[in-house]
Amino acid sequence: MSATRTHVGIVTWSRRVREARVIELQIADRLGAALAAAPTGGEKVALARAAARHGEYARFWDRVVPVLHDLDDELAIFDHFDPVDTTVGDDPQRVARVATDQLVERYQRWRHEATPIADAPILRVLDLILIEQRVTQPR
Repeated sequence: MSATRTHVGIVTWSRRVREARVIELQIADRLGAALAAAPTGGEKVALARAAARHGEYARFWDRVVPVLHDLDDELAIFDHFDPVDTTVGDDPQRVARVATDQLVERYQRWRHEATPIADAPILRVLDLILIEQRVTQPR
């Protein structure tokens, strides 16, 4: 298959992108919930920045999601579910960190599946997020 045709398919990309958008919003929400309990001003600022960053990632996905009117009802499920794994505990920062790590792994897999021409908008968002995550995540 050529680089001008997607290997993944528009329906699959639409599902993936909509789910990623919701997960990014959930991570932003968890980080925002942790603000009140943060002990220092510096920690509050760091949490607020991280929450804003994940909110921006959700907006990135909003801009590239393929509009599939015949599947909108089926795909609307992603607008109303909580995909963030809360089995890691009650700490909102830990939940957000684990969800972010899982999402970055998913994004890396997607990056390898995407084709440079057909999936260029999706690749652009993946690259923006992955580069920023490498810079902002302590390892």
